Amino acid sequence: MGMKSKTLGLTYASICVILWSLIPIVSRFGQVKLDNFQFLFWSNLLSFIVVSLAAFYLNKLNAIKKIRQTKIIQLILLGTIGCAFYYLCLYYGYAHAHGLEVLIIQYSWPFLMVVLSSFILREKITFGSLFAALIGFLGIGIVLTKGNLFEFN
Repeated sequence: MGMKSKTLGLTYASICVILWSLIPIVSRFGQVKLDNFQFLFWSNLLSFIVVSLAAFYLNKLNAIKKIRQTKIIQLILLGTIGCAFYYLCLYYGYAHAHGLEVLIIQYSWPFLMVVLSSFILREKITFGSLFAALIGFLGIGIVLTKGNLFEFN
């Protein structure tokens, strides 16, 4: 991997993190006039348009046409469960709770991923996955205690 591609990759990853961190702000302001379902529809439509334009720009539309129909059904099911249901719950949370409370639950995903993958996918919990889950759980603790781990309410 060359230095240019590494820098480009880090740049794209940084842009992704910055844009993803705007979810609470956009959710809060977006739901002033829209309910959770409308906000989910418009955010998914915008995502579809952006991904379609990127696929068109990168000339990857032919790769999409080659996907088997059974895979498309699986992708629709996983997208419905993973994206639509997740974001519907997330938008509901931002509409009805304090942003910090929602962020704490939202950022518990490393811990939940390890736990759920062991139950649903029958994956064995390794030292690395357990360590990642504990780091995620420690992050939740830091947010809850506002940086002072010894003052836990």
